Amino acid sequence: MTKSTPRSRPPTRARKPPKPIDELKVEAILQDCAIAVGRGVGHRGSKEVSFEASEFWRRKFRPGIIGALREGLSWQKARKNALIVATHMGEAASDLEPTQVIMEAAAKAAAEAAQTDPACPPPAPGSGRFCRA
Repeated sequence: MTKSTPRSRPPTRARKPPKPIDELKVEAILQDCAIAVGRGVGHRGSKEVSFEASEFWRRKFRPGIIGALREGLSWQKARKNALIVATHMGEAASDLEPTQVIMEAAAKAAAEAAQTDPACPPPAPGSGRFCRA
């Protein structure tokens, strides 16, 4: 009787662990963007941003910021474009919200508009990768 040998699996490639990200840097970028959104909101009048709208924007754009940093993109190079987009997003949210407080629905619609903003070009070093979700 012959012994059968178990089939061996082909070797699997171990995935590289993701590049560590400085959480303070991510928070600083989010804060920069929040200030720019506030500038856009203020440009259209004296509306307030609800906590829900603010948290929606943070949840929406945080992964894109982390992804851009992991890809090695420079915030300093992308900052000008990203803050222009954030300001436009604040203006759009202000225009879309009929009340004095910008709610999550207006924040969502403004975030969608930000994805097609001309200041948020296709991904490339120094481009608008930071303004992608």
